[in-house]
Amino acid sequence: MRATATILAATALLLFSCSSPAVTGGPAQTSSAATTPTTSAPPPTPVWQVGAKPLPLRRDGFGQILPTPPVLANRSLPTADLLPPPAGNRFAGTVNPVPAGVLARSTWQPACPVTAGELRYLTLSFWGFDGRAHTGEMLVNASVANAVVTVFGQLFAAKFPIEAVDDQKRGA
Repeated sequence: MRATATILAATALLLFSCSSPAVTGGPAQTSSAATTPTTSAPPPTPVWQVGAKPLPLRRDGFGQILPTPPVLANRSLPTADLLPPPAGNRFAGTVNPVPAGVLARSTWQPACPVTAGELRYLTLSFWGFDGRAHTGEMLVNASVANAVVTVFGQLFAAKFPIEAVDDQKRGA
């Protein structure tokens, strides 16, 4: 199980290490040019965001397990289907070179330390929080592509829910 966690952590690092602040939800840059003060309602309560607050580390260097935030307890979120769901609710995973159109809409950038040729395009079955089987897509380093498909196959067999699997630019 530790190897599974390591592969997933490495995958997440590969996916998000080359994203710009606008893609990853970082703070927007604003100008301090002359603005007219206005009176308005108080700012809205911040929305809870996955990964916005790092876990405190244990002595062994792994994140400390904290209680599930109330906003995430007992959720049944719908998953938007970008690709057709797997046939017969059976796991399906593919590994292919990255199509140009997929690369263009991904978070990958030419400044990334991994070249486009070193990436692979995966399609993976997963169970959503809505209890339905879905198909997602992911770009990963070619050296871990088959291992990631294996891990997702294990997660699918365990019916482990995942909110989304995609490499779409968000808010861009």
